[in-house]
Amino acid sequence: MIMRLDKASRELFNITREKIKNFINNRKLLLDGYPAKPKTKINLCQCIVLLSKGCKDYEKVLKPEDIKIYIIYEDKDLMIINKNHGLVVHPSKGNIKGSLVNALLIMYHTELIKLPRAGLVHRIDKETSGLLLIAKTLVTYKKLIKQIKDKSIIREYDALLIGKLFSGGCIKAQIGRHFKNRKRKIVRSDGKLAITHYRVIERFKSHTYIRCWLETGRTHQIRVHMEYINRSVIGDSIYLKKKILPNFKRQALHAHCLIFKHPSKKIKIQVKMPKDMKILLLLLRNNNIYTMSKKHKMV
Repeated sequence: MIMRLDKASRELFNITREKIKNFINNRKLLLDGYPAKPKTKINLCQCIVLLSKGCKDYEKVLKPEDIKIYIIYEDKDLMIINKNHGLVVHPSKGNIKGSLVNALLIMYHTELIKLPRAGLVHRIDKETSGLLLIAKTLVTYKKLIKQIKDKSIIREYDALLIGKLFSGGCIKAQIGRHFKNRKRKIVRSDGKLAITHYRVIERFKSHTYIRCWLETGRTHQIRVHMEYINRSVIGDSIYLKKKILPNFKRQALHAHCLIFKHPSKKIKIQVKMPKDMKILLLLLRNNNIYTMSKKHKMV
């Protein structure tokens, strides 16, 4: 995927633009072993090396990989993927291989290598399952990104929460990085505006099944907002302190619906809950949440 060195480095190393600029100016960011300018174009299989505090931190540019993915809808301009939980969407410092983008590049190398983020219009977390929208042409990519910015693309999620909610609502709270833990996000006054709408689908003894609609798309938005109202997502390894359901090894969050315009008509795509969440839902309905048998072990 053709990108500028400074932009690719920001994504791969997860550090600020200013820090990347300083590394480049101090000749501590190398491309294939040599210093390079911020605007240098990089391509597949080149190697970026960051020299920091006497140690080397290597990051390779995107490489195609043969990974099975599930395409729900496709035409000449775009496709929609039903992502399994456990699959990283885009390579990062900790996951430079085995991502959805690596899988897409082996299938659509000619088209996607020319697009920003390999055509990804939005992202979902590694342990969240569900729908992702991917453009196959630059014109379509720009139109879909505009819809994201205009908040005209509707993204709905199913979530299973710890604690009861008696009615739907809207959470409007700014989200920013945690002061100490870089993996966490928190609600903070100087963060970016985040808006989550939700409605109650089903209530249980001490849990709730909700459906969320995102007006914004901040990292971990639903998970952070649910923790903010003290109703964390079941299985969330970052935002849930208590280890509920040890056999359920990911957050119970699924991107089940996308609604958008293409090119002018409205398209609505939905997918059912994955098997692990269906089993969890059955346990909640039977009030059997804490006594899971081998028969109901999560897969």
